[in-house]
Amino acid sequence: MILILKHKWFDMIASGEKKEEYRLNTSRMAKMVANWTFKHGFGKRVIDFRRGYTKTSCKVRCNGIHSVSVHNIGNHEYCLLKPEWGYVKGKPLIVFELGEADTVML
Repeated sequence: MILILKHKWFDMIASGEKKEEYRLNTSRMAKMVANWTFKHGFGKRVIDFRRGYTKTSCKVRCNGIHSVSVHNIGNHEYCLLKPEWGYVKGKPLIVFELGEADTVML
């Protein structure tokens, strides 16, 4: 699966600082995740993150995705999801717990 990121989030994942990726739980994203999980099963799952939409953008590959979970949190005050990593309070999310960011490809 390839996911497009803003430069800020891409750089944090590439450096290993950001260990989770948050996506809104839309029907499109749920379908992408279901297809990706079906294709790769519970074995070694890989996500390629791309920095932006330009022709010169780079990619980073995260191997060994630890888990994918759905959070329909509502407006709870306490949450382990991190706003500094892009969490928006009250939004239903799909959370990818990332493995190591192995490869930066140009």
